[in-house]
Amino acid sequence: MTTQKLALISRRIICEDHPMPIHGAILIKDDTIENIIPISDIKHEILAQEYILEDLGSLCIFPGLVDLNVSFSSDGASTVTRQALSGGVTTLATTDPLEGELFTDIASVRIISDSTLKSIKKPEHENIFAYKGYLVPQGPNPETLKDVTKALEVCQDLPLIIHPELTTPEKMMQATPFRQVAPEKRIFNCKIVITEEKQVYASEFRLNSDDEPEEFSESFEDDISGSESCSEDNPDIRINDFDNEESTSKIMVQGFNSMCLNVPEREKKRVSLPTLLGVENILVPPTVPSPRHNSVQCIGINSRPIPLQDIPFIKKGIQVEQAYHEHISKFPVDWEVAAVKKVLEIESKAQVHFCNVCSSEAVETINQLKINKEHLKVTCETSLPYVYFTETDVKPGDTRYKINPPIRDLGNFRNLWQMVKNQQIDCISSYHQPVNPPLKFIGDFSRAVNGVTSVGFTLQCIWTKLRTQIPMEEESGFLSLISLILSNNPAKVLNLKNKGGIKKGKHADFVVWDPESKIKITSTFDKFPHMSPLMGEELYGVIHRTYLRGTLVYSNNRIISKGSVLKRF
Repeated sequence: MTTQKLALISRRIICEDHPMPIHGAILIKDDTIENIIPISDIKHEILAQEYILEDLGSLCIFPGLVDLNVSFSSDGASTVTRQALSGGVTTLATTDPLEGELFTDIASVRIISDSTLKSIKKPEHENIFAYKGYLVPQGPNPETLKDVTKALEVCQDLPLIIHPELTTPEKMMQATPFRQVAPEKRIFNCKIVITEEKQVYASEFRLNSDDEPEEFSESFEDDISGSESCSEDNPDIRINDFDNEESTSKIMVQGFNSMCLNVPEREKKRVSLPTLLGVENILVPPTVPSPRHNSVQCIGINSRPIPLQDIPFIKKGIQVEQAYHEHISKFPVDWEVAAVKKVLEIESKAQVHFCNVCSSEAVETINQLKINKEHLKVTCETSLPYVYFTETDVKPGDTRYKINPPIRDLGNFRNLWQMVKNQQIDCISSYHQPVNPPLKFIGDFSRAVNGVTSVGFTLQCIWTKLRTQIPMEEESGFLSLISLILSNNPAKVLNLKNKGGIKKGKHADFVVWDPESKIKITSTFDKFPHMSPLMGEELYGVIHRTYLRGTLVYSNNRIISKGSVLKRF
């Protein structure tokens, strides 16, 4: 096999062991960084005899991003990893199954719950890099991790990633009554059953609101093939009136596929999917089978999905100005703080990582407990939506922004950024959760499925927001800071010793970009580009190339698949 040797020269190389960018050359042998040489020690004639030299000028060579929080959902691994690679992500962590062609390296994470703690094997018997637990139900999965003490005992050998959200079932159902209904059932297959002439409130929005359309569909079998109706296999969730104080929040769970509410009788009319969405001629890209995983394919710019025209959100439904403010008021920061305290009050030597931390109060609690308990091995991660958007960015009815926990106000945004600059936040992830338009474009924050399409833009978004907060002469130093937050620290969380930095002996994973140039987002590799709230944004940072283990895998909108599932041993 022929050895590939490459030398990349740049005036701005962001090295792991240097607080400022260096002017020099990265020597690459096959998939590994062989050495890093300062420009003063480079003899071009001698170097050219052994290496292929390429001078990138003032373009910045940055370590490949490590994204700790990515979901494939219905988009699939190929689509998501392709989009991630175009934004400089070379490694991502996911709990989702891996199918199809991969464009980035993958670190697998396993979700655990009380019912699965006994089945956890020794790390050498499982090819995973972390465990992940939820303290309250998420989406269609009712399994939770309540016995945190037992989990910390079992997960001594690998980090335990915790989604910090803790509340009572009553409060949770008051905030989001659809939390325990499978996403695919929430709109199409969730029959509203009339039981009494008494109304209840769903997430504090009256079901017979003047803003809500009078017609609704009992069944969509004519519009969507393969839809299921309520049956013995799909029992009901019933909300019952227990007492005057908590009649809107208490539930009796009998299943997870449909919901029965006490609502007034109304006329039922059959409507089509476009009518439900309030969108005419909605365009849905056809599903294209993924190529075989072992194939190598170049994808030109024409392969990108054509961006859709502006699609109006639901013409009927809840679109009042205060709807989002009322939505986030049901998810108080106390839920995050309570979860952090519950986990960290337990004496343990296990490594704990908090993901999706969106409130500055929770970050402050984590850092204070780290000071008081020096033995704690704890890190925390916020996500791109929380440090790019604020509550005021969310337009009425624009449910593309709905995630859990929710995007909060400007004061919280500023506090989070101060903590990023003070290195009180260890990592920033994309928190990419693609959702199909019929489950998202519904204009009602109490019913839309959680999830934001965001992968592939973390570097540019973070850099764009950071540039507005720092003097120009300090930009070089902050490039090194964001390399820690986006690459080095995430790799350390998962103990990826060969990833996350430009250092001798590590994998040659780089992103070559121009921090001063601007780009407007008009298209992506996502299955539904219009689902991203970043569409139309102007960002600093043009991605020119991405290298994965020494191979140029992204350049000029052309992509080569070389991703693989990482092995722990």
